[in-house]
Amino acid sequence: MQRTLAARLLLLTASLISTATAVQQPFDATPRITFTSAAESHGVADFTGQQVVRFTTASHAQHQALLQHAHVLGLDVWAAHRGSACSTSPDAHVYGCVDVRLASEDGAERDWMAQLMQPFPQHKRPHAQTMIEDVQQLVAAQRSAVDEEEEEEVEAMREDKWHRDYHTFDEITAYMRMLEHSYPTHAQLVQLGTTHEGRPILGLKISDDLPVPTPDPQPEPQPDPPANTTASARGKLGIVVTGGQHAREWVSTSSALYFASDLLAAALGVPSNSSSPVEAARRGKKRARKVWSKKQARLMLSSFSITVVPVSNPDGYVYSWDKNRMWRKNRQPNHFPSGLFCKGVDVNRNYDYGFASSSNACSEMYSGSAPFTSAEARAIATYVEDARNGVVGFFDLHSYGQLMMYPFSSDCALQPADEEDLLEASLGAIKAVKAVDGKAFTAGKICEVYAVAGGNAVDWAYAASKDTQGQQKAKVKWSFSIELRDGGTYGFLLPKKQIVPAAKEASAALAYILSFIQKKSF
Repeated sequence: MQRTLAARLLLLTASLISTATAVQQPFDATPRITFTSAAESHGVADFTGQQVVRFTTASHAQHQALLQHAHVLGLDVWAAHRGSACSTSPDAHVYGCVDVRLASEDGAERDWMAQLMQPFPQHKRPHAQTMIEDVQQLVAAQRSAVDEEEEEEVEAMREDKWHRDYHTFDEITAYMRMLEHSYPTHAQLVQLGTTHEGRPILGLKISDDLPVPTPDPQPEPQPDPPANTTASARGKLGIVVTGGQHAREWVSTSSALYFASDLLAAALGVPSNSSSPVEAARRGKKRARKVWSKKQARLMLSSFSITVVPVSNPDGYVYSWDKNRMWRKNRQPNHFPSGLFCKGVDVNRNYDYGFASSSNACSEMYSGSAPFTSAEARAIATYVEDARNGVVGFFDLHSYGQLMMYPFSSDCALQPADEEDLLEASLGAIKAVKAVDGKAFTAGKICEVYAVAGGNAVDWAYAASKDTQGQQKAKVKWSFSIELRDGGTYGFLLPKKQIVPAAKEASAALAYILSFIQKKSF
């Protein structure tokens, strides 16, 4: 039977990807992209029977070899942690751990496991532990209704009810508008840019002296404000909090939005369309521990102009809801050949610091052909660099791993000039997080507790460079990446009942560091 043009192109693409990858990699393995979530989904992707396996590594060489070979095979690497960040490992002397998603229907898991272990001698293979038995079961659970039997447990924090579920992009946009309407002088919707598919990249700016919004219901890019109304002119320090650069990390989006609403509610009270904490207490229910006191929340709003961007990658986020729950990148088209069937750029590898170009557009971590080729990275960078926003702090929320990290990721030989302050703030933040619900986070430089990778937002935001005296100088000193819950039991598929606890932990970390910055700055 004569093949269609599309079939011919697909075969040619796969052949070219395999050839290019085989040249770059030392191992004799046939690259396959069948199960990578970076490939296009013609229907709704199904992950029935697919597993997530954690491999613990004993040395740097073994760790890197495992990562490299997993990428050669086109497998979906969920995480690559190091040292104490491998919290589920009983061996205190492991070098690191790598979580990999494997397909398991029709015995495919044995084939993938054998291929993944092919570079290692039998007696020197990384230890394997199955973390998730069936990915699809967790995907389905995230879309199910909130269990009513949990009602009593959370009744005392009824103001958090909206946050107990994951929400679509449209629902999130509507909620941000509700906050703007409920707090007209303290919350303002701003548009940082527009995605390839035409969606707005929205932020919620919160402070204590914002102008009353105009009647226009559509957010527009910020006009040039009068010189006397900039954040720096008012003595305000600019803070940017981003979530969802990686589309599948839903809890980062939920946590960013929770932080904004919780801060506003603590400072100004709960909007009238929600039950208040006082009303909950009157019903005799136990109150959850508060992240903010009213005094602290108001001090933050008077000291900072905080812009929260819950969905930094709107196109990818929508695709992760509609087509492929494991989608990571944005949705822009890539160039032929591999880009013909594999869209998207990893937004958090597309910043212009330590950028490393890659040739395989089907990779989950495809960085793009050049820095800032993604509209999302450009929009965030432009906003951070705009002097009118006075940005001194940048917090990028991700999942998962329970990590509080600061630069650098691109090169472990680089030392941030402000490491003493950054480490002190990080250690205080993880102590504050532990006080919320007992969860232990690990603090450290990104490359020491996570993976070495260039082109990420936090490295770029800090952007240490040497002045004329050869000393490093930071562009945005307080730059952090926070990997939220959990340690790998659920990975990107955190159950709904853990959304609010995870968000409270993120808020506790941010509350501590903002107070730390405030004391250092004023």
